[in-house]
Amino acid sequence: MIAGYSFEQFNSLPTTADLNTPFDPNIAASEQHFPYPGTAGALPTKIFEVSWKNMAIFSQLETQWSDTFTTTLGLRYDSSSSYDDTVNPRVGFVYSPVDQFVVKVFYGTAFLAPSPAARYLHFGSFVEGSDKVAMEPFISAHGASENDGIFDSFFFFVANPDLEPEELENLDINLLWLLNDSLQLGVILYREEVDNMILSRTTDTAITDFIDGGAILVTQISDNIGKLTATGADFTLLYQAGSIKVWSSLSLVDGELEGENNSTDLPLTSEQKLKIGVTWRVNQWFISPSAHIIGKTNSPLGEAVEGYEVVHLYGGYNDLFDHLTLTLRIQNLLDQQYDNAADFSGAFPAVAQEKRSIECGAIYRF
Repeated sequence: MIAGYSFEQFNSLPTTADLNTPFDPNIAASEQHFPYPGTAGALPTKIFEVSWKNMAIFSQLETQWSDTFTTTLGLRYDSSSSYDDTVNPRVGFVYSPVDQFVVKVFYGTAFLAPSPAARYLHFGSFVEGSDKVAMEPFISAHGASENDGIFDSFFFFVANPDLEPEELENLDINLLWLLNDSLQLGVILYREEVDNMILSRTTDTAITDFIDGGAILVTQISDNIGKLTATGADFTLLYQAGSIKVWSSLSLVDGELEGENNSTDLPLTSEQKLKIGVTWRVNQWFISPSAHIIGKTNSPLGEAVEGYEVVHLYGGYNDLFDHLTLTLRIQNLLDQQYDNAADFSGAFPAVAQEKRSIECGAIYRF
């Protein structure tokens, strides 16, 4: 049995909105004046300073009931000054009726606390002498006029310090067979659910008082409005005989991400991935080509990015001198043009990847 206790205390200066001059670490943040764009220096940028404490107690009991059967039981309690207390269990067993076969089954829950950057993310700008035709209904509703000193903003992403942790529930089944002295097969089946996922949303009514002296037409925030589910399987096959090793892996996954008003396929995740590789050694020489076949991937914008096939090559020479190995790595050996889904919600759903690149290296082991 193992058990433990942890205590943490943090002081943080979260990511700010864009600043017009460098931040001076030798001056208190509250004493530095960084105006929002479009306010002629009149409205200082909000700079948050946050402190919080975390405390955790955890224990895990592993019991071997026989030579073939072992169980695991764990529990963790977390308390924080920034979010609600959480309790997360972990249970599972390992069963190996014969030396050539092992099955592992584990179930557990976990959480991911929102970072200060996520809780206090904010950005936007104001406009002097803005388009009063577009802003007039909003300005009138708030009793403002062109000459009353209020700056106008059409959009602001505002901080949400009340974000809660994302919650994960996971079930894993792991099977491993040694089919013979040269061949090994592995299978992993899993199911994951994530609740309270942090996504951005437009507020029902604008948070107009976020910036004193500013009038904001539309505001967005980060909020715990998402739910992700994923069901998948990973298969691995390893063959080794003499100087040759062949490996392959196949990954299949299906799921969706539900937002406030819509749902999409899993973002940044390919539903099918196949990887095959060979390593061949002759004396001190080694060469290892590999092929990757990746299915279509969904971007955060909800657009499908086409799949691709790419080949890499790695090789080298061991012990040219004592402890010295020379290596050669060629990424995208066939000089294919392909894209990966962009990992941000920008204007482009895909990002072009490097064409052929060649790297030479030397490794010296002391």
